[in-house]
Amino acid sequence: MKIKTSELTGEALNWAVQKAERPGKRMLSPIDYCGKWKFGGPIIEREKIDIGIDDWNWKGRPKDSPWVAAHSLMREAMEEDIPSFGPTPLIAAMRCLVASKLGDVVDIPAEI
Repeated sequence: MKIKTSELTGEALNWAVQKAERPGKRMLSPIDYCGKWKFGGPIIEREKIDIGIDDWNWKGRPKDSPWVAAHSLMREAMEEDIPSFGPTPLIAAMRCLVASKLGDVVDIPAEI
């Protein structure tokens, strides 16, 4: 089932993060990347994902998603790095990772 990366949450988002982190490898037991900093935090640090509150009012940001994440929020040429949004910092950051590695749409298995 194809889902927009910007709409991924819960198990589907965690599955997509694991797929982005382990391309071509067997999936492990579910890991809560978007709910636990001990799993998502190291990815944010390694990938240098910036996270902040969207006080710039980006076009297309859902009202229930005040957090914004991008590989460089301070970069002048934002065309290269489209921000991701989420209701929490971890969800925004994990959507950013998935978008950068897997694209704007992810094919999630039906059993997820």
